[in-house]
Amino acid sequence: MTRNGKRSSRIDASQLARFAFFDDLSVSKIRDLTANASVVRFSAGEQIFRQYEDADRFFFLLEGNIRVVRVNENGEQMIIRTIPVGEMFGIAPALGRTTYPATAVAAVECIAVAWPVESWASLAERFPRFAKATQSAVGERLEETHEKFMDLAKVQVEYRLAKAVLTLLRQAGKDDQGAIKIDMPVTRQNLADMIGTTLHTVSRIMSDWQSKGIVKSGRGTVTVVLPAKLAEIIKRSGSP
Repeated sequence: MTRNGKRSSRIDASQLARFAFFDDLSVSKIRDLTANASVVRFSAGEQIFRQYEDADRFFFLLEGNIRVVRVNENGEQMIIRTIPVGEMFGIAPALGRTTYPATAVAAVECIAVAWPVESWASLAERFPRFAKATQSAVGERLEETHEKFMDLAKVQVEYRLAKAVLTLLRQAGKDDQGAIKIDMPVTRQNLADMIGTTLHTVSRIMSDWQSKGIVKSGRGTVTVVLPAKLAEIIKRSGSP
């Protein structure tokens, strides 16, 4: 099967050593860990893998941001999470799966380390700390997904939107003249897909926030001027 992504330069183990995910691994061990891996690049908007497709690789994100999208039986899609720099993704073998549970799309140009899925078992055995860190990431994501669906069932839309925007700020926030800009393309439809609501509802809330000076939004951009106000919305709505 022809895979998406363009192969790039060789892996620089010393660059990987700066990521918290590889704590306690020496540069020589990182070289060993990545001996059969490759660096791949993805263009903005490119699908890295598709939901239910056979899983043949797993990844570590070096640069960029990934949107993880699930499609239900009615064809409706929801952005279930975003993957920031320094995280594993596409880790189907850590879930005991042979297929990807969701679709991964490059939100911007991305660079990742990719391993063939066949190497997972041996890597997990030879590098238990790497396996433990991956399993920990899986646990955090399952908890995050559970919390999101609990929110869908019982929490106001404004709360869910404020929470989603603050999450994006933590993952991809960049100082912008005293405000914080989400440093990746984010449309109102993206936000609607993240929290399971309509474009109309998100547009109404964003317009209200903009009129109050909480956010500024343009074509595919969101800048938060008053993040504390979003935190207040979450607290007022009964943050779990």
